[in-house]
Amino acid sequence: MTRIFALFVLVWVVFTANPAMAQTPESGEQVYVVQSGDSLYGIVKMQFPDHRGSWLEVAERLVELNPDAFPRGLDTPLRPGTQLLLFENPTEPSTQSNNTVTSTDPAVTKETAPPSDFVATDGAVNTARDASQGSSAVAGVNSVANRPPQIGTVALAGGRVIAINLEERRRILTDGAGLFAGDTVRTDGSASVKVHMIDDAIYLLRRNSSLAFETYSYTAANRKGTSVITLISGGFRATGGYLAKYNGGNVAYNTPVATIGVRGTDFGLRLCSNNTCRSTNGDRSFADGLYTGVLDGSLVVTNNSGELLTGKGEFYRVKNPADEPVPAPEAALLIFTPEELAALDIGADAAEPLSFWAWLVNFLFGD
Repeated sequence: MTRIFALFVLVWVVFTANPAMAQTPESGEQVYVVQSGDSLYGIVKMQFPDHRGSWLEVAERLVELNPDAFPRGLDTPLRPGTQLLLFENPTEPSTQSNNTVTSTDPAVTKETAPPSDFVATDGAVNTARDASQGSSAVAGVNSVANRPPQIGTVALAGGRVIAINLEERRRILTDGAGLFAGDTVRTDGSASVKVHMIDDAIYLLRRNSSLAFETYSYTAANRKGTSVITLISGGFRATGGYLAKYNGGNVAYNTPVATIGVRGTDFGLRLCSNNTCRSTNGDRSFADGLYTGVLDGSLVVTNNSGELLTGKGEFYRVKNPADEPVPAPEAALLIFTPEELAALDIGADAAEPLSFWAWLVNFLFGD
């Protein structure tokens, strides 16, 4: 009897599981992974069968919600493997209106104009709306034409990475996707993302992290600009670009306990709260607070206690806005991976070892 029940469960799982569906652990949002042969309209009909009268609006909202997957709006052919963020309320009105898709790329899934059963809630088919708006009209704050300036490009995204723009609209970030002024980038517990910025700075956002690019401008002609970035949770490693090298005074990182200034540096920050922080190898837990570490260059840590200049190989913890930073060499493996720390060369002729070096050797290789 037990074997028959187990067989029944196995059959049920095989026939009911949808390999194209995934779910965001933190928010419960669902993601659809495009399969070979999928079309936008087919996905809408399959995922929202109870909203037949609103399928057109659902398709338009899906495009707005996933602008990196649809850079040409409804005219964008789908590529297998693309992740599409879904939504809870598929009937909210949308204003995008482009619908004809053509492609000469054999690697992408081609679509046609919307099927005849794709009608608006007022009964008018999409082509009628195109006639009144113009076939290439694209509206809405998430359209390419109305986006803020692009400030970076995703070089490598591993796992679930989400960007939230100033209008609180979410999109999935994949390799090659653009990052725009005002975006907040979030990773879940199994994700990380590497971003190349317009001034050649590089950011590696760790797992369970949130980083807001509030202001980011750069002019290549004179190498001037400004950046204000807020670490909301988690941590990151940053390699400074031209802004940090030539305009360090115009680069600031905000956190709940301190503001960080940079001087042409390679550094990392980690914000710990609710006793959730562990070292990158998982061997040690860390008290709450902001941890800073420098692989090259220097940082200026400022809070209500004053300013502190930290240099290469130095690690500090800031407990709260009123407390002075205190040395925390043990945080080396909280902020960086062992591989990243291996690149920190103290030099054979150094007058004395860096403050954390002896500790790190003992931590990695001691008894």
